[in-house]
Amino acid sequence: MSWIVAGIANSVNTGMKINDFGANPTFWSIARTSAVRLMALKIAAIVGTILCVINHLPDFMHDTFGVVNLLQIVLTYAVPFCVSTYSSVKMIRQFGLSPNIERRARRQ
Repeated sequence: MSWIVAGIANSVNTGMKINDFGANPTFWSIARTSAVRLMALKIAAIVGTILCVINHLPDFMHDTFGVVNLLQIVLTYAVPFCVSTYSSVKMIRQFGLSPNIERRARRQ
């Protein structure tokens, strides 16, 4: 995660504004980019798994797992994915950055 912050700081400090979408990109045009989706999937996998273990381990241990638990698990992964996507798009729009900023930061 430090490479993302370093890339953003470098972009902001140099005054460089990178925007691959034109003057006013929409939320969905940024959210559908592979970089944003991949980051959201990684965060959802980590956070969702931790939350599933915390919230559903007793159900697995006592064999009381049901359909309701399955819906809760889907939501447990969906919420971090949505929050990560929203925050990534918000940051990209606020700083006028390219969604591929983390790739550029790694190369430097």
